[in-house]
Amino acid sequence: MLEYIGSWVASGKTKKALCEELSLALGWEPSNPALNLALETECGADTLDARLSLARKRSAQDLVDATVSLADSAPLSPQDAQKVRNQIAARQWLAERRDRATFGTDKGASVHVTIGALHLDALRQPAPQLPSVIATVITQDADLLTDGTDVT
Repeated sequence: MLEYIGSWVASGKTKKALCEELSLALGWEPSNPALNLALETECGADTLDARLSLARKRSAQDLVDATVSLADSAPLSPQDAQKVRNQIAARQWLAERRDRATFGTDKGASVHVTIGALHLDALRQPAPQLPSVIATVITQDADLLTDGTDVT
């Protein structure tokens, strides 16, 4: 049963759609939590999570292929174009969530710099050690003026 559900999810279909299909065979519609409980009982929660994660990751490529097909066969009327645009966006969103490493967007670091912040950072820096440099220059200038002779 787990293999069937894994292939169902890997084909890009949802577990809700699986519940609807199972309702035809069972005569009643099982809920998604009831399906999860039955699967966890059968194979364990860790195995179920691992299999479904792998199936979702595999389904991401199918979702991307579906977006290309939808875009290539998009109708020319504006009303239908909006519907296709929404279908494409939904499949892209699912593909990004199911395989973030391949189809996700890298948000990167957000950097915000203002002139005021730069100015405050500059003011926080320690003042350079100018007195010793100034004293050296003054002494050198004084020596040049007096040629080493005492003026007093």
